[in-house]
Amino acid sequence: MKKIGILGFLALLCFSSSAWATNGIQLAGIGAYGTSMGGAVTAAPFDTTTAVTNPAGLTKIGTRADFNFEMFMPKRNVDFTGAGGAKTEGGTNSYLIPSIGCSAPIDDESTLFFGGGMFVVSGMGVDYDTINTTYLQASGGVNGPLMKGRMYSQYQFWKMAPTLAKKFNDKLSVGLALNIDYQQMAYKNWFTQSASGSPYLSAMGVDLSTPSGAMGFGFTVGAIYDMSDTITVGASYASKQTFADMEYRLMKGNVTNSVGTTQYMSTDSTYKWTGMDAPQQYSLGAAVKATPELTVTLDYKWINYSDTFKTQHLTGTFTDFSGAAIASTSMPLNFGWKDINVYALGLQYQVGDSGWIRAGYNQGDSPIDNAAVDSNWAFPAIAKTHFMLGGTKNIGTHWQVAFAYENVANETMTGASGAKISLAETSYTLGLSYLFR
Repeated sequence: MKKIGILGFLALLCFSSSAWATNGIQLAGIGAYGTSMGGAVTAAPFDTTTAVTNPAGLTKIGTRADFNFEMFMPKRNVDFTGAGGAKTEGGTNSYLIPSIGCSAPIDDESTLFFGGGMFVVSGMGVDYDTINTTYLQASGGVNGPLMKGRMYSQYQFWKMAPTLAKKFNDKLSVGLALNIDYQQMAYKNWFTQSASGSPYLSAMGVDLSTPSGAMGFGFTVGAIYDMSDTITVGASYASKQTFADMEYRLMKGNVTNSVGTTQYMSTDSTYKWTGMDAPQQYSLGAAVKATPELTVTLDYKWINYSDTFKTQHLTGTFTDFSGAAIASTSMPLNFGWKDINVYALGLQYQVGDSGWIRAGYNQGDSPIDNAAVDSNWAFPAIAKTHFMLGGTKNIGTHWQVAFAYENVANETMTGASGAKISLAETSYTLGLSYLFR
């Protein structure tokens, strides 16, 4: 009865009820294990984070519950000094990223497994000081005064992943996870004139700084095949995660923006942010036991950002700057993101019965190119090169404690306006696991 009570409590935790890193807006690795392996885990599951990386991995990890807590510390800045403005470094410098998962067989032969969990899988955010910018000069070549800019963003994406996985024989496992998602976004890109008597607009930009959230759904499917005792291959596919529109209750002038030749000014009304879905992606991986103690893993991942983060829309009732009605009810948000490729390498060495030590490397493209920098001052998701270390220590028969350290090299990009965005990241992850054996 005691064991049933513990399992029931863990299941309730798993199925009830972000700034950040870093292949675009996605975490390069989830939890202490995934992070320390550089995210190269498609063919090498170890814990319940496999529910969101490759659902088939549930057949390989046994009956367990995992808790992970990542302290993520980004450094990001926006720099207008190249065009006569100022520079600022952005806001909150530490974020807590939790995850929780559990897994167990649901048949007598231990070939069918059910599990999953709740995971933060992506996010981003900045909170810059108000500084002098070159916004007007960067928009259509207008020779106006410097504008003071206030840039803020906060995006987070949680994924709940109830998962069913089946082991068909000693070699092949397949798995399917239902993705039940929640995302939240607050966004401000706002500029006011810094000179009295200016003939130009007193303020312009987009102010959606009251957070709004939405639910979404999708699925992840995966397979793992043991080619031999030393070589395993894996593949997974995550569908596009389709979200409901996010709603913002705006005052007149909260949006005062021009896109091309069209002027958009909000009225006192409710507006919807449409098209902010999470991209589809696929991963291919291999794991090789180079020696009985050493495992080498390799992963390739493709993320389809161009389908979801290239252009989104704010829809509602707009006027032009004079207050006259306009025909358009949809203002494009042109972030200009492109698809990216990610390559990852992981090394795991087993130290007798005491545990494992690990190292990882992750190299990804930036979804933002120089032409899109001026559309992403509040979204500097340009990290590319990641280095990771970590390990897991067995404690007695049932417990494991894990840790991971991640360092992301600084990246800087310059837009057409001369403005620069920069991003570097560091994180520490602590994991605690209970094995039911």
